[in-house]
Amino acid sequence: MKRTELLREIRKMRFEEAYGGWQEGRLRQCEAASLLGGCERTFRRYVVRYDDEGLAGLIDHRLEQVSQRKAPVDEVMRMTEQYRSRHTGWSAKHFFAWYRRDGGERSYTWVKSRLQDSGLVVRAKRRGAHRKRRDRSPWPGLMIHQDGSTPVQALDSLMIQSLGECLGGGGVADGARTRDNWNHNPGLYQLSYSHH
Repeated sequence: MKRTELLREIRKMRFEEAYGGWQEGRLRQCEAASLLGGCERTFRRYVVRYDDEGLAGLIDHRLEQVSQRKAPVDEVMRMTEQYRSRHTGWSAKHFFAWYRRDGGERSYTWVKSRLQDSGLVVRAKRRGAHRKRRDRSPWPGLMIHQDGSTPVQALDSLMIQSLGECLGGGGVADGARTRDNWNHNPGLYQLSYSHH
């Protein structure tokens, strides 16, 4: 079952539940509409269609129509035949360059998908775990501080401390943490003590 068909069936079940609650007086129209994820006007349209045609009236017939942008079958056949006759074994990327030179107007993704659907080009395997993002390993000579912070973090803390001194935070000589009363900056509060 396709995703669109599944969503259509779920919508029908939800409508029957909301419609039943509305008919029994347990739900108002706005509550029934919120169950369906729409507005009251949409719910009233559904009710009219349901009363006239039953559950068949709730089907979205736009999903059954063929897209206007879909390529004609003869164009797909001509392209796949061209690949079979002169370009067998080529990669999709290499074939696409020749396809464009011969007057093809479709995109690379479309060409590749049609070739893969017809079995002429093999789909690439999923990339393995070695492609996953990992934290960068430390490079030789990287300074690691006793508190475990990186040089960037240490630089940030020095900049915040110097900013606090410039703004008049000054700091307290005994090392006690105090809130900077001049501008109440919580970033400066964390580093408002002096390191003498």
